[in-house]
Amino acid sequence: MCNLGVLWHDRAGDATTALALRRRFVEELRRHDGWQIDEEAAKIIFTELVANAALHAPGAIDITVTCADNSISLQVKDSGSAFEWNPRLPPPISESGRGVFIVSRFAESVDVKAVPSGKMVTAILPRRLHS
Repeated sequence: MCNLGVLWHDRAGDATTALALRRRFVEELRRHDGWQIDEEAAKIIFTELVANAALHAPGAIDITVTCADNSISLQVKDSGSAFEWNPRLPPPISESGRGVFIVSRFAESVDVKAVPSGKMVTAILPRRLHS
């Protein structure tokens, strides 16, 4: 059981800076190899959640990795409005809407909730299938 709480946190002033934090996010996951996190899936989840925040809520983005109840979660908090989590593949000609669907396919679970200054999306990162 992991109850370490917050493992890593950073705040980016904008989307470009937030996306650049992906390397530090991955480094933090690698420091704790006993967690058996699927690193490639975690990178996709990170990129899609940060890109979604950048597209729908310009401004500062808080990114946090936590460990509780033997799960590692990625939280992305921004100034946007909460939305109903309803992942589905958009029509083939759609220019948007794939990020939520992609995250739903890689994360073990996802939660979206309103917070005082915007919304927070929490994704439970998947474990590797093989050691």
